[in-house]
Amino acid sequence: MVKLNGIPYCTIKNSDYYNILASYSNNPLLLLLEVIWTRLSYKFKIDSSIFGEDMEVEKLNPFLGGLPINREGMKGWEYYFINLEDEKLEEGTDANQWEPVYLNETQFIVIQELCIKGQIKIDKDFIKFIKDRESNFMKFINCINETGLVFLDKNDNTLKLLTDNLQTAVTPEGFVAGENKSGHFTRWLNKKYKKENNNAL
Repeated sequence: MVKLNGIPYCTIKNSDYYNILASYSNNPLLLLLEVIWTRLSYKFKIDSSIFGEDMEVEKLNPFLGGLPINREGMKGWEYYFINLEDEKLEEGTDANQWEPVYLNETQFIVIQELCIKGQIKIDKDFIKFIKDRESNFMKFINCINETGLVFLDKNDNTLKLLTDNLQTAVTPEGFVAGENKSGHFTRWLNKKYKKENNNAL
Protein backbone atom coordinates (compact mmCIF):
# COMPACT_ATOMS: atom_id res chain seq x y z
CA MET A 1 0.00 0.00 0.00
CA VAL A 2 1.35 3.44 -0.92
CA LYS A 3 0.14 7.03 -0.51
CA LEU A 4 -0.41 8.95 -3.73
CA ASN A 5 0.93 12.18 -2.25
CA GLY A 6 3.62 12.94 -4.82
CA ILE A 7 6.49 11.53 -2.71
CA PRO A 8 7.14 10.10 -5.25
CA TYR A 9 3.84 8.60 -6.44
CA CYS A 10 1.34 11.17 -7.64
CA THR A 11 -2.38 11.21 -7.16
CA ILE A 12 -4.43 9.95 -10.08
CA LYS A 13 -7.51 11.99 -10.98
CA ASN A 14 -10.65 9.90 -11.36
CA SER A 15 -13.73 11.91 -12.29
CA ASP A 16 -14.38 14.33 -9.39
CA TYR A 17 -12.33 12.28 -6.92
CA TYR A 18 -8.63 12.04 -6.25
CA ASN A 19 -7.14 8.60 -5.70
CA ILE A 20 -5.38 8.63 -2.33
CA LEU A 21 -4.11 5.10 -1.68
CA ALA A 22 -2.99 2.35 -4.06
CA SER A 23 -1.76 -1.22 -3.82
CA TYR A 24 1.09 -2.91 -5.66
CA SER A 25 1.27 -6.48 -6.95
CA ASN A 26 5.04 -6.76 -7.17
CA ASN A 27 7.85 -6.59 -4.60
CA PRO A 28 6.83 -3.85 -2.09
CA LEU A 29 10.50 -3.19 -1.26
CA LEU A 30 10.80 -1.45 -4.63
CA LEU A 31 8.21 1.09 -3.52
CA LEU A 32 9.85 1.50 -0.12
CA LEU A 33 13.21 2.29 -1.72
CA GLU A 34 11.62 4.84 -4.04
CA VAL A 35 9.87 6.54 -1.10
CA ILE A 36 13.07 6.62 0.99
CA TRP A 37 15.20 8.00 -1.85
CA THR A 38 12.60 10.65 -2.66
CA ARG A 39 12.25 11.78 0.96
CA LEU A 40 16.05 12.02 1.31
CA SER A 41 16.31 14.06 -1.89
CA TYR A 42 13.57 16.44 -0.68
CA LYS A 43 14.92 16.84 2.86
CA PHE A 44 18.61 17.21 2.05
CA LYS A 45 18.24 18.73 -1.44
CA ILE A 46 20.19 15.85 -2.95
CA ASP A 47 20.69 16.02 -6.70
CA SER A 48 18.19 13.98 -8.72
CA SER A 49 21.09 11.99 -10.21
CA ILE A 50 20.72 9.58 -7.25
CA PHE A 51 17.77 8.14 -9.17
CA GLY A 52 20.05 7.17 -12.05
CA GLU A 53 18.45 6.82 -15.48
CA ASP A 54 15.28 5.25 -14.09
CA MET A 55 12.41 6.10 -16.44
CA GLU A 56 10.02 3.40 -15.30
CA VAL A 57 6.80 4.00 -13.35
CA GLU A 58 5.39 1.15 -11.29
CA LYS A 59 1.86 0.02 -12.10
CA LEU A 60 -0.32 0.79 -9.09
CA ASN A 61 -3.89 -0.27 -8.34
CA PRO A 62 -5.86 2.58 -6.70
CA PHE A 63 -8.31 1.42 -4.04
CA LEU A 64 -9.21 4.51 -1.98
CA GLY A 65 -10.31 7.86 -3.34
CA GLY A 66 -11.38 11.09 -1.73
CA LEU A 67 -13.11 14.35 -2.49
CA PRO A 68 -12.61 17.54 -0.43
CA ILE A 69 -16.04 18.86 0.54
CA ASN A 70 -17.57 21.80 2.37
CA ARG A 71 -21.02 21.11 3.82
CA GLU A 72 -22.81 23.59 6.02
CA GLY A 73 -19.51 25.29 6.83
CA MET A 74 -17.79 22.03 7.79
CA LYS A 75 -14.76 21.07 5.70
CA GLY A 76 -13.62 17.49 5.31
CA TRP A 77 -13.17 14.55 2.96
CA GLU A 78 -15.66 12.20 1.38
CA TYR A 79 -14.08 8.80 0.76
CA TYR A 80 -14.94 5.99 -1.60
CA PHE A 81 -13.51 2.54 -2.30
CA ILE A 82 -12.49 1.39 -5.77
CA ASN A 83 -13.40 -2.19 -6.60
CA LEU A 84 -11.18 -3.60 -9.33
CA GLU A 85 -11.98 -6.80 -11.20
CA ASP A 86 -9.73 -9.82 -10.60
CA GLU A 87 -8.56 -9.61 -14.22
CA LYS A 88 -7.30 -6.08 -13.60
CA LEU A 89 -5.44 -7.08 -10.45
CA GLU A 90 -3.90 -10.08 -12.18
CA GLU A 91 -2.52 -8.07 -15.09
CA GLY A 92 1.23 -8.03 -15.57
CA THR A 93 3.23 -5.87 -13.21
CA ASP A 94 5.74 -4.63 -15.77
CA ALA A 95 6.43 -0.96 -15.20
CA ASN A 96 5.27 1.72 -17.61
CA GLN A 97 7.73 4.10 -19.21
CA TRP A 98 7.50 7.61 -17.76
CA GLU A 99 6.18 10.25 -20.13
CA PRO A 100 5.17 13.89 -19.72
CA VAL A 101 1.63 15.11 -20.28
CA TYR A 102 0.80 16.29 -23.79
CA LEU A 103 -1.16 19.57 -23.86
CA ASN A 104 -3.06 21.62 -26.36
CA GLU A 105 -2.03 25.24 -26.89
CA THR A 106 -4.53 26.74 -24.43
CA GLN A 107 -3.58 24.27 -21.68
CA PHE A 108 0.07 25.05 -22.32
CA ILE A 109 -0.50 28.81 -21.99
CA VAL A 110 -2.42 28.36 -18.73
CA ILE A 111 0.15 26.01 -17.23
CA GLN A 112 2.97 28.37 -18.24
CA GLU A 113 1.14 31.15 -16.38
CA LEU A 114 0.75 28.87 -13.36
CA CYS A 115 4.48 28.16 -13.39
CA ILE A 116 5.10 31.92 -13.17
CA LYS A 117 2.36 33.00 -10.75
CA GLY A 118 1.56 29.81 -8.84
CA GLN A 119 -2.20 30.26 -9.17
CA ILE A 120 -4.84 31.77 -11.45
CA LYS A 121 -8.10 33.28 -10.24
CA ILE A 122 -11.16 32.03 -12.12
CA ASP A 123 -12.60 35.48 -12.83
CA LYS A 124 -14.50 36.93 -15.79
CA ASP A 125 -11.28 37.84 -17.64
CA PHE A 126 -9.93 34.30 -17.38
CA ILE A 127 -13.28 32.80 -18.40
CA LYS A 128 -13.40 35.11 -21.45
CA PHE A 129 -9.84 34.16 -22.39
CA ILE A 130 -10.70 30.46 -22.33
CA LYS A 131 -14.04 30.87 -24.13
CA ASP A 132 -12.29 32.80 -26.92
CA ARG A 133 -10.03 29.77 -27.49
CA GLU A 134 -12.07 26.72 -26.45
CA SER A 135 -15.61 25.61 -27.28
CA ASN A 136 -16.60 24.77 -23.69
CA PHE A 137 -15.18 26.39 -20.54
CA MET A 138 -16.13 23.62 -18.07
CA LYS A 139 -14.80 20.95 -20.43
CA PHE A 140 -11.50 22.81 -20.50
CA ILE A 141 -11.38 22.96 -16.68
CA ASN A 142 -12.15 19.24 -16.41
CA CYS A 143 -9.52 18.34 -19.00
CA ILE A 144 -6.77 20.42 -17.43
CA ASN A 145 -7.64 18.92 -14.02
CA GLU A 146 -7.28 15.45 -15.49
CA THR A 147 -3.66 16.14 -16.47
CA GLY A 148 -2.76 15.60 -12.81
CA LEU A 149 -0.63 18.75 -12.92
CA VAL A 150 -3.14 21.27 -11.56
CA PHE A 151 -6.31 21.35 -9.50
CA LEU A 152 -9.23 23.67 -9.00
CA ASP A 153 -9.39 24.96 -5.43
CA LYS A 154 -13.11 25.56 -4.96
CA ASN A 155 -12.55 27.35 -1.65
CA ASP A 156 -11.12 30.43 -3.37
CA ASN A 157 -12.01 29.53 -6.98
CA THR A 158 -8.43 29.36 -8.25
CA LEU A 159 -6.36 27.00 -10.36
CA LYS A 160 -3.19 25.85 -8.57
CA LEU A 161 -0.26 23.56 -9.31
CA LEU A 162 -0.08 20.07 -7.85
CA THR A 163 3.65 19.82 -8.54
CA ASP A 164 6.86 21.07 -6.93
CA ASN A 165 9.01 21.58 -10.02
CA LEU A 166 6.86 21.59 -13.12
CA GLN A 167 8.72 21.96 -16.41
CA THR A 168 7.32 22.59 -19.89
CA ALA A 169 8.67 22.27 -23.42
CA VAL A 170 7.66 22.67 -27.05
CA THR A 171 8.58 19.52 -28.98
CA PRO A 172 8.12 18.40 -32.60
CA GLU A 173 5.11 16.37 -31.36
CA GLY A 174 3.54 19.27 -29.49
CA PHE A 175 3.41 20.95 -26.08
CA VAL A 176 4.46 18.86 -23.06
CA ALA A 177 4.75 19.34 -19.29
CA GLY A 178 5.93 17.17 -16.44
CA GLU A 179 7.17 17.12 -12.86
CA ASN A 180 10.96 17.40 -12.79
CA LYS A 181 11.62 17.08 -9.05
CA SER A 182 13.46 13.80 -9.56
CA GLY A 183 14.76 14.70 -13.03
CA HIS A 184 12.31 12.58 -15.04
CA PHE A 185 11.35 15.38 -17.41
CA THR A 186 14.95 16.33 -18.21
CA ARG A 187 15.95 12.70 -18.72
CA TRP A 188 12.93 12.11 -20.97
CA LEU A 189 13.83 15.10 -23.17
CA ASN A 190 17.50 14.12 -23.38
CA LYS A 191 16.77 10.48 -24.12
CA LYS A 192 14.06 11.09 -26.73
CA TYR A 193 15.59 13.94 -28.70
CA LYS A 194 19.24 13.04 -28.33
CA LYS A 195 18.39 9.66 -29.86
CA GLU A 196 16.45 11.27 -32.71
CA ASN A 197 19.26 13.75 -33.40
CA ASN A 198 21.81 10.94 -33.50
CA ASN A 199 19.66 9.03 -35.98
CA ALA A 200 19.48 12.08 -38.19
CA LEU A 201 23.26 12.34 -38.48
